[in-house]
Amino acid sequence: MTLLEIIELIKTTALNQPNVNSAVEGDLYDYMNANSSISYSVVFLTQQTHRETEGFMHYSFYIFYCDRLQSDLDSNRALIQSTGLRVLSNIIRTVCDNLDMEVPDVTYIPYTQRFVDEVAGVYASVEFTVPIEDICAEEY
Repeated sequence: MTLLEIIELIKTTALNQPNVNSAVEGDLYDYMNANSSISYSVVFLTQQTHRETEGFMHYSFYIFYCDRLQSDLDSNRALIQSTGLRVLSNIIRTVCDNLDMEVPDVTYIPYTQRFVDEVAGVYASVEFTVPIEDICAEEY
């Protein structure tokens, strides 16, 4: 599985979650600060360092769940973070099932952040391990 394929798998899996309206890969801060019409809630992928070991590729990501806080900035924070934890857990478990790999240990970190909007959510650092198949398809 290529990097592009794993990114698409994560985004597709995220969009199948009932609370997720957007799934994006790239620079979280640029995206969140440049878009005033974001369709919340958002799952965001940021790539970490990927590595190769004998016979395997290890793709590492930060995966964020992000939703807008209500106007008082606190009444729905814990609800957003609780929902985000479940959504990220579902995404990670589903992707691992699709890759036929064990679910890795995952630490979930809650956050509150100001971008264009005041938001809250949860993020996790996760590594997906897949066997190396071919280096590249012939059309590359």
